[in-house]
Amino acid sequence: MVSEKILNDKDVQLALTLKTNQLKREKLHSLTYKQVLRTLTEYVWRNKNVTSMHIAVNDIMKLDVSVVVAFLSLSAIEKGSRLNLDDINGVLRGELDD
Repeated sequence: MVSEKILNDKDVQLALTLKTNQLKREKLHSLTYKQVLRTLTEYVWRNKNVTSMHIAVNDIMKLDVSVVVAFLSLSAIEKGSRLNLDDINGVLRGELDD
């Protein structure tokens, strides 16, 4: 877990922005800040106690594209398994949400 204080820190937000832009340049052109943040909070930091900004920034800078892709793929599969037929038809029509 990571505290709101650490997530709201300007240096942590800058590191997240820099990492997002790096991953976008290298591999994932449509990646968003929100997706990187979700990967960290819901996967990387899920069972880890992030107690300081330097731990958070270090984890952000170590984040690899394969971890982001794996997490987002798993999230899509889990979300898809909960959809009903009408929701799936909406997705096929392009009515996507995050």
